[in-house]
Amino acid sequence: MHNVPLGNEFILYKHGPFSFDLRDELAQLRTAGQIQVEPQPAPFGPKLGLSGVGENLLKRLQYRWEPYKDHIDQVAHWLSGYGVKKLEQLATAWYVVSESPQADRAAWQHRLQEIKPHVGEEDAQAAIAEVLEKKEALAKV
Repeated sequence: MHNVPLGNEFILYKHGPFSFDLRDELAQLRTAGQIQVEPQPAPFGPKLGLSGVGENLLKRLQYRWEPYKDHIDQVAHWLSGYGVKKLEQLATAWYVVSESPQADRAAWQHRLQEIKPHVGEEDAQAAIAEVLEKKEALAKV
């Protein structure tokens, strides 16, 4: 959303943007004991959390992420209340709108449903509308 330099390449995958490089980096952080898997009550799957070692590393490297803190918080706030189904729709909508910014809503909806045929017409329209609203708000900042 904010063009924060993540240093990882993402592709459109099963449930939205995915980075194999980021997956590998997370595995390395887990192996090094910097992050840990935290079980969650059903129906939720586990989540990743910082270990004590990871918290120390994060503090030492704060200068690298601090300039982007507001952007990270804004995106996290926007997406935090959604489940995987809605996140998939929004991520794909963001992708199709960014892929062809000159297209119109009908073209974006068609492309979204072409990529994700299981997403219904109403859900595709709603995801595109929400993404356009967020893009418009970001343009004002």
